[in-house]
Amino acid sequence: LFNNLLAQEDFRYAERLVETAKKYNTDLCEGNYYKAKIAYAKKDFQAAIELINSCLETRPIFSEAYLLRSQCNTGLEKEADAIADAKKAYELNPYDTFIPRNLAFVLYNRNLKLGNSATIDQINETRNALETAIRANPRDVDLQNFYAKYISNTEPERAIAVSQQIQKMQPTIENSLWLASVAMDVAGKSSAKQKDAYYAIAEDAYKDAYASGPNDLRVLNS
Repeated sequence: LFNNLLAQEDFRYAERLVETAKKYNTDLCEGNYYKAKIAYAKKDFQAAIELINSCLETRPIFSEAYLLRSQCNTGLEKEADAIADAKKAYELNPYDTFIPRNLAFVLYNRNLKLGNSATIDQINETRNALETAIRANPRDVDLQNFYAKYISNTEPERAIAVSQQIQKMQPTIENSLWLASVAMDVAGKSSAKQKDAYYAIAEDAYKDAYASGPNDLRVLNS
């Protein structure tokens, strides 16, 4: 209920729930963790961090607090701090679903900013984080598609295979178009001998998309 209220930006009712949380100390932080979540939802990242810091003084082993502080530091563009908190959250709770996803996100953003300066170790670290996030969220098709796109430069055949598997499991217009786009990207980076094979995969995917939605503007534009 609390998270739904934040998503709907119903902060007044959320704050009423925080008073209950404070009364019964349900977060073991006198309600400060929930106050921090409200501050984060309002994009008051610094206020949220101060509340989280007080939580961590009381509960130093609190993975959700480190996750939230990582997200706040991302909002403040404090990349190194965001990564450090994301790693700490994962160290404390590697079996969560959101924590591995956040770690993959902050590492990807780091590599995106570094561009060609990203080291092999940093590229591999991000790929491993994405694979871990996928294992934690096996039904998250968006995450799997993102992973396929990420490895398309270094492991094009695997990227195509992942996209084909997704499209086979969920033959939606979106997944067909995504497979086609990955195949087109890989074809553009491939040798002349391989191009035709990848273009054929893209052509089949576009045909699948057209069969599903012949009047869909996304399909027609593609």
